[in-house]
Amino acid sequence: MTDALHVWIQDTVERLRQQAKELNQPLDISFADRHFPLYMNIDEDTLWPEYPNYGAKELLKQEFFNPLFKKLNLS
Repeated sequence: MTDALHVWIQDTVERLRQQAKELNQPLDISFADRHFPLYMNIDEDTLWPEYPNYGAKELLKQEFFNPLFKKLNLS
């Protein structure tokens, strides 16, 4: 699962950078929120109370969102 998330990071980085460039907009949290299917602030996403088991939220935070933010210089 973590390997798949890491592949998804690369795809997401490339896609968001390209979209920001094409739209001539800064690549910030607001842009990413509008152009990515999940909320950038996973703690505010209303999806997660429905799926509290198996550590999925923490896995996404640690293996997807944290590295994604680092690669895109987002905070």
